[in-house]
Amino acid sequence: MTRRIDSPSNDTVKQLARLLERRYRTAEGHFLVEGRREVGRAFEAGVDVETVIVAPDLVGDDESLEPDLELSVAAFSRISMRQNPDGFALVVRTPELSLDKLPAPDLILVVDGMEKPGNIGAMLRTADACGASVLLSDPVTDAFNPNVIRASQGSVFSVPLASTSGQDARLWLEDRCSIVVAVSAATSTSWEADLTNAVAIVIGGEHEGVGKVWTGAPTVSIPMAGSADSLNASVTAALLLYEAIRQRSAPIR
Repeated sequence: MTRRIDSPSNDTVKQLARLLERRYRTAEGHFLVEGRREVGRAFEAGVDVETVIVAPDLVGDDESLEPDLELSVAAFSRISMRQNPDGFALVVRTPELSLDKLPAPDLILVVDGMEKPGNIGAMLRTADACGASVLLSDPVTDAFNPNVIRASQGSVFSVPLASTSGQDARLWLEDRCSIVVAVSAATSTSWEADLTNAVAIVIGGEHEGVGKVWTGAPTVSIPMAGSADSLNASVTAALLLYEAIRQRSAPIR
């Protein structure tokens, strides 16, 4: 039976709003998914949905979801991080992101110490497009931050994904594939690196770069002609992933 809440100060709404903070997501083992597209992709991926939330005054005539909870516009705005929310949301149980959930590496993107949720989300989108797995190494921002989910456009649910310490990530990868670390000062460029075999491409945070745990691994850079000394981390990830795909593709005749 659908429950209706109008007041944004209702205890249930307050509890839902707490899931916008990482410490509550971690403590409660749940997170929020907001947006019609992201909600649809969560269902397509078969995530463990606990509550379907709809704001009827925002969704209009769209009756594609049967809600467990209806919220007024004011109440929905309390749980939303969007300027123009569309009235769709879910409460989802947080899945296990252990290393044993990843398939055997073929092409894997290691996101090391990344701070910005927008970058993480964009990398997940690119990994999805490239058929790559993603490993969050020493994550500063968790995979289910609302802005990660939004920037990934729901790809966070379809990409094989794990999260662990940098040390465990490197030990796990060294037994399974080669490792290439993207750094701006590397002498070998992405065009020269051999990315045809099973490989992990490591991208570090834009402020600190990759962690010390990756010291000694082969490095690679993106050729640059201008005065800028680096590219956005998600752009670097996209260029390297697609270079790996290009190298693995049959020549065009």
